[in-house]
Amino acid sequence: MRLRVLFDKEVMNQSFEGGWGVSYLVDDDLLFDTGEKFSYIEKNSKLMGIDLMKITKVVISHQHWDHIQGLNGLLEMNKGITVYVCAHSNKNFKDRILKQKAKLVEVKEKINIKEGVYSSGECLISYKGEKIAEQSLIIERGKDLVLLCGCAHFGVLNIIEKVRRSFNKDIYCLIGGFHLMDKEKRFIEYVVRECRKAVKKIAPSHCTGFLGVSLFREVFKEDFLEIKVGKEIGF
Repeated sequence: MRLRVLFDKEVMNQSFEGGWGVSYLVDDDLLFDTGEKFSYIEKNSKLMGIDLMKITKVVISHQHWDHIQGLNGLLEMNKGITVYVCAHSNKNFKDRILKQKAKLVEVKEKINIKEGVYSSGECLISYKGEKIAEQSLIIERGKDLVLLCGCAHFGVLNIIEKVRRSFNKDIYCLIGGFHLMDKEKRFIEYVVRECRKAVKKIAPSHCTGFLGVSLFREVFKEDFLEIKVGKEIGF
């Protein structure tokens, strides 16, 4: 199984479009989030030799704009996609997906997305006075797991614990946004130390923040993976 970084803030070279949000392609057929703009995903996919028409499933981590803005364009292009969203997502958002003739799956509990790939089930949290429903993506890797987070509003350590209990397996690699960009250094250092105990490899990006990424790099050393648009990671 392989993961390709279709959108994030860092790029392999200046030919790619980077920005705010994430979009990761698992194998050829499953997209996790859709970034801030469809034209960016479309351009990056062409540069990477990715056929967007092969995508059959899209998992939306949560409803914030920087994770969903590419969805409309993708659904206009590819009419046969199944979209997995948290059950507590906004009704208007879900209605827009249905109007584009996509199949909608509302996720509450852990479910199987395709062979070896699962949703964590939705986690609910209040953030800045807003109720957020967020799901993570889990890839089975034999005896352990790869965990993808969109923004980890629920708390990355809480997500790690939830997934480990649910699957009764260790996490080999943790990838994505960990929402540490507005946290104090002491708190970030604590999260980094706890992650070092809980996962083998780490690939922080997006809302982790520059300080967070730097501290993860320092602590994880050779087990630190860079996330840049255009990169491919095999599992």
